[in-house]
Amino acid sequence: MNRNYIYILILFVLFVGPGPIALFINRYTAAFVPLLSLMAVVYLLRREMAAADWNAVLKDKANYRWTWFAIKYGIIAHAANTVLMSLLLGGQNPEVRMDDLLGEYLIMPFVVIAVAPVIEEIVYRKILFPFFEKKTGFWIGALLSSALFALGHLDPARIPAYFAVGLLLCFAYKKSGTIAVPIFVHITLNLLSVIARTIAAP
Repeated sequence: MNRNYIYILILFVLFVGPGPIALFINRYTAAFVPLLSLMAVVYLLRREMAAADWNAVLKDKANYRWTWFAIKYGIIAHAANTVLMSLLLGGQNPEVRMDDLLGEYLIMPFVVIAVAPVIEEIVYRKILFPFFEKKTGFWIGALLSSALFALGHLDPARIPAYFAVGLLLCFAYKKSGTIAVPIFVHITLNLLSVIARTIAAP
């Protein structure tokens, strides 16, 4: 595995992933750690970013089709999961740590919409998915990386939706050949989620 990818994985585990959120988040880590981590990831990938043909990515109409495909079915996955959990839990909404964080720290909506999708897509789709795929094939690689993606959200009630979205993002990444597609899809889905939670808040 690329050495810089290993550094990104270590950074993710130590500062960005579910462990740090659960163990030592406070107003200072919430304000600075995500942004500093994103800057570090961009720095480590600077040569890949400079070498990418972004004009070709923007001009490729297939990328827009795969983006819309993943957004559409991602929305359906989250909606189906919401209905399913409502039926199983008798209409009660389970407590979700991220919902608490969105209300507790003013910067968190920005982190959820603009920072987390970039870092998570680089970790789960750009690094882990190809690593698993090379050893096990597309489907097992997609299943493994999507399972880690779902479990990493620390949200048991939404694991099915996150798992399904993870598979969609792997598929979109494989078909498009650019990490820009799953990043944009992830940003869009998180934005819609924040809007929905804002409207539904008491």
